[in-house]
Amino acid sequence: MSKLSMTPGAIYQRRKYARDRKSAEYMAKKREYGKQRMRIVRANGGGREPNAKRRERMKDPARRAARAAAHRAWRKRNPTRVAEIQRCAHLRRAYGITFAQRDERVAAQGGVCALCKGAPTGKRQRWHVDHDHETRELRGILCHRCNVNLGAYERLVESVGLPAIQRYLDGWPAPEETAEAL
Repeated sequence: MSKLSMTPGAIYQRRKYARDRKSAEYMAKKREYGKQRMRIVRANGGGREPNAKRRERMKDPARRAARAAAHRAWRKRNPTRVAEIQRCAHLRRAYGITFAQRDERVAAQGGVCALCKGAPTGKRQRWHVDHDHETRELRGILCHRCNVNLGAYERLVESVGLPAIQRYLDGWPAPEETAEAL
């Protein structure tokens, strides 16, 4: 029904209703009515919890097997989505961040690796979250190569010690070996 075919009284009533609907008084009355309605439903034995029927259905072994088969089929049809869900869950579980927060960190780093200042490298070309294994504090977002090398370096420093590594690097190549090579 268009406004042109409505009487002035009907238009007034429609506008008044719309105005009243937005008022705090109207909303309070609506909430109170809903609460009263739920009290009546619960008093009459209704109002079972919402998932009770679903839980009852899922106790049936045949239904559970069918649901599991459907889930396996979906995972097989959508391997990229499954991998994305798993990566998102890993970020949330291991580091307490989301993809969006990781992307914000990458953007804050200028879109490059925090260590080598390059793009992600490696077979999958993904970003890796670098963190301190003792405090679990995030340090930055690295490319695959820097992440692997930094981890190896940290383990080497722990086992051999930084002074030993520095002595080895300072003595390489040995002066007598370089003279013979020329």
